[in-house]
Order: sequence, then structure tokens, then C-alpha cells
Amino acid sequence: MIKYDVCFVDLDDTIYDTRKLKEDIYKLFQPFGINHEQFIKAYRRAAELPTPGYFHYTFEKQIEAVREFGYEVSENILNDLNNLLNNDYLLSDAGGFIRYLKTICAKVILLTAGTIEFQKRKVEAIGADKMFDEVVQIAGGKDQVIASIVKNEKILFINDNLEENMVIKNHFAGVDVLTLYNYSYWNEEDCERSKIPWFKSLNDIKNYLQSK
Repeated sequence: MIKYDVCFVDLDDTIYDTRKLKEDIYKLFQPFGINHEQFIKAYRRAAELPTPGYFHYTFEKQIEAVREFGYEVSENILNDLNNLLNNDYLLSDAGGFIRYLKTICAKVILLTAGTIEFQKRKVEAIGADKMFDEVVQIAGGKDQVIASIVKNEKILFINDNLEENMVIKNHFAGVDVLTLYNYSYWNEEDCERSKIPWFKSLNDIKNYLQSK
């Protein structure tokens, strides 16, 4: 039974195991002496633009950020980093979850923000371009994508980024926003304060949608 006209699903830390990718990136930098805490700071410096919801991560920027922390990094690491993007980091419950969404949504769209070519390689490596009805890649500003289609449509928005979710919730009262809990950035108290339904797995979201 179709309940929504359009469903938007995020990529990173929603259907793509970005935490595993980060750990694999860290393992390549570890021999140069950087500890995990500094690496995460360098990762965020490489990824996050000053405007919330906009991202520009590349491996080149990651190398630059690690060097800014004072570590000597060989140029040879770039090839090993690029090879990571050939790995299938699709979360184990993502395929079944997307198939379920197609039974309740007329159109299911993958919506990902970041450096276009970098995100494209991740999308293709997990086969997401074949799993979704459409793939939308932007530098940032997911609320603008929603704004471009909000009319009388019933929209479902599923994403791990609580900050982005709050923007969608506050601007578009008719959009059903669901948060997949990302403990790397938020805590459970943050999720509770948001007043947005939040879940610890895609299967939990599926069970919630089935109960509605």
C-alpha cells in the first residue's frame, strides 16, 4: 500500500557504512603516528564546510588535514585510499529496507551531499544507483531539494544527520522526518530533544513504518 509520494534516503551512515570506511582510512594513516582522536578531528576538518549541511571531503583534503596536524604523510597513500572506494560498504539491512520502502513509496530517491565525484564512487560501489528510482547528488542544502518538490506530495525523509533533520522538520511541517541514530556525532539526549522519531537501525525504522 502506497503511503508516500516520495521518500528521500540519505547515503552516509544511513545505508552506507561510513564508520567502517573511516576506520579503514584511519588504518592507512596510523603508521604515520596519528592517533584516532586527532584523525577524527582531521577528518571533520577535511569534510565539513562552514555552512551546516555542506561537505567537501576528498582524500586529498584528508591528507592535507593530517599534515596540518604535523604528520609526515607519503604521497603513496593516495592510491591505497582511492582503492577503498571499490569496497562494498552497504549496510547489511539496507537492501531489504530499500525494497520495503518501494512497497510504501511511489518513488524512492537517494539524496547525498558532498563532493560529487567522491560520492558517486561510493554510490556505484554499493550498487545504489540500481537500487533507487533516482539518485540526487548535491554539495549540500537538502532542504532546498525538499523545497523544490513540496506541494501536495506526502514526503518521507530518512537521514542520520540530526542537524539537517531539524532544518527539514522546522521548514516543512508536512514532511515525515525520521532519524537513524548516529552515535559518532550525536547522543541519545540530542535525539530526544529534537522531538523527531529516532531509531538505532533501519529494521527499527521499518517496524515503525509498518505499525503506522
